[in-house]
Amino acid sequence: MARLSFLQLGITAVLAGAPATHALGFVAPQASLTSTAVSKLLQRGEIVIRPSTVAANPRNFNNRFDAGTAIETDALGGAVRLITGDLSPAPHSMDALSVNDLVDVATNWIAAHEDLLLVQLEDVSLLDAATLMGPDVQFLRFNVSRNGTTIADATLNFRFKQGKLVQVLSRTYGEALDDARMGFVRATDAIESLAAGASVQEQGQVFRAQPTATGYKLVRVNKSLVSVDGESLAVQTDAATGELFESKNTRHFANGNAHGSVYPRTFFQSQLVDVPMGELDVITGTTTTRADLDGKLTFTGTTAPKITSVKGAHIDVRPSTGIAVARTATESNSVWDLNLNVTAEKDVAQVHTYHHLNLIIQKAKKYISSPWMDRTLRANVNLGQTCNAYWDGSSVNFFSAGGGCGNTGLISDVMYHEWGHGLDENTGGIDDGAYSEGFGDILSMVMTNDSRLGPGFKLTGGIVRDMATLKVYPKDKGEVHAEGLIIGGTFWDLLKSLTTKYDLAKANEVVSSIAFKTILTASNYTDVYNAALVVNANDNNTNTRAPDFCEINAAFTLHGLTTKATDCN
Repeated sequence: MARLSFLQLGITAVLAGAPATHALGFVAPQASLTSTAVSKLLQRGEIVIRPSTVAANPRNFNNRFDAGTAIETDALGGAVRLITGDLSPAPHSMDALSVNDLVDVATNWIAAHEDLLLVQLEDVSLLDAATLMGPDVQFLRFNVSRNGTTIADATLNFRFKQGKLVQVLSRTYGEALDDARMGFVRATDAIESLAAGASVQEQGQVFRAQPTATGYKLVRVNKSLVSVDGESLAVQTDAATGELFESKNTRHFANGNAHGSVYPRTFFQSQLVDVPMGELDVITGTTTTRADLDGKLTFTGTTAPKITSVKGAHIDVRPSTGIAVARTATESNSVWDLNLNVTAEKDVAQVHTYHHLNLIIQKAKKYISSPWMDRTLRANVNLGQTCNAYWDGSSVNFFSAGGGCGNTGLISDVMYHEWGHGLDENTGGIDDGAYSEGFGDILSMVMTNDSRLGPGFKLTGGIVRDMATLKVYPKDKGEVHAEGLIIGGTFWDLLKSLTTKYDLAKANEVVSSIAFKTILTASNYTDVYNAALVVNANDNNTNTRAPDFCEINAAFTLHGLTTKATDCN
């Protein structure tokens, strides 16, 4: 008769230093490794529109809203950009509130204010991936089109507090003139002229908004995914002239680190600790059994449980060099012990990566939900490159040790950052490289409570970036990783400030809630401030301040992202 066995999953792993690589990465890739063709295609770079706004007098809007409503208009063209106030009644009950209920509120609001939003209801579509239905705050984001063509820079965001609409962010660019230019140049032909022999996957057309002296215009561009010299690039070319409009590497890079043993954070000057391997998939006879979050599982049978690779509910680790970690459990007092007691660097990288990616997923699930977080993510470790890590649109990738850098599969900061790129892309997409990089850094910070990114990225212990470095908008705009320190530093200063007001655990909870939730509704880092106040509010009365208004205001003011409130110390 089969006996009931209890498997305690113990995974002990030793981590060594290796750099992580992310197509959307931890650090910028080395220019010397970029081919001439890639350099030509990347010469235009990323185009991000961050409209400046000015406060408007609500009386200018024909008493459409009550006196407590605050309205901000575009400093360049005068279009309404942000409306904050009591914009819809509170629901009778939050218990049965559904996405459809809020969509009805939003679409009715759009229909009633098409002239103000400069958009027609038939030109907006709900972006499901960016929907947040939390118990306190709810976000909806709509894409915007013109004559059936998406305006890539446009967004219409509805922010609810306890089911009551309190803020609308409108970037429809409805005031922009259509692109009426004659002529058409295929993306393939345009790219061939810059990089002969490149593989081009055409992805259709979109409008891009471009500033003019008095407002904005729409430019029709062709989108394509280009493979050339081992790189994958997202390229946009002007549909009328064929000129390069925007180009960026689709890989996000990261310079820089399992019951069994894992490092608490990084291999550098650190000792291994024994941790559970939560939700690990274990072969139990002819079936596979999944451990719980504490690494425990119950199964029927007498065959020793085993693994042939480190894979579970959320993470599938694949080594590019070395071999997959395989272990068979041993039995003691009727308890099976599956102990990933690995010591070799390339083995430890597999266990460490699995553990820390699971940690960031569990953290995120405290604040938001996303179908992406419930799918299995592939994590490639021990790649045959050094000094980086990247997200490539479907997997996270970490480099081997070498070139003065540690194995990035042994540095949790790098993993948190790269996973952040994946979350960004699968919840609507930021489309602001500096915000995306800054968001990755912020996720590392809320996991480590440290401003420093990637201790051990350099074998000497050197870090990659420090969010304690003061960066101010717009003065410090530039390379996306460096510019990301503007919003990253803002969140670090907010965490510091709140730590003096609360204890560290409470401060981290407040900052984490803002960081994870605003990613679903803020398209650029200059959008985060107003969304953060909605998240932080403890009711849906827009006449009362968020509990941490002054701390939020001070941090964002310090980095040039809002103006100082005169009644805050």
